[in-house]
Amino acid sequence: MNLLSRVTRGPYVLATSNSWRRFVSRDGVPVCEPITYSERDRHPDLHFKNGGEDGPDAQLLAASYDHAMLLAAVMSNAVGLMRITSTQIACDVTIGEKEYPIEYDPFGCPILTDELRAELERLLGVIP
Repeated sequence: MNLLSRVTRGPYVLATSNSWRRFVSRDGVPVCEPITYSERDRHPDLHFKNGGEDGPDAQLLAASYDHAMLLAAVMSNAVGLMRITSTQIACDVTIGEKEYPIEYDPFGCPILTDELRAELERLLGVIP
């Protein structure tokens, strides 16, 4: 099952209609909302209704920076993104002559290495 079939359908919006900001789908379905645990320390926390902190919505938000960088790099033709086969859950990002392998986490999100992330930031003019 791929990531898009498991995440809460987007796009997501930041709802600010009360004192607690939260992410909801455009249809109002909660994605990430604040919560306090009265039985514990009463400190605020984030709650992901779809699978908790390890669920697909949390994984998608955590990977959004890498996804945005990959998309921007591919759309600007700065990199090539190829070699996806039905027998391998892997692909390569090619920058110039160098290939960077990409693996996927259990939710189907690409995992970028620190080296590839730094190279994409350099290509896209992102200042760390």
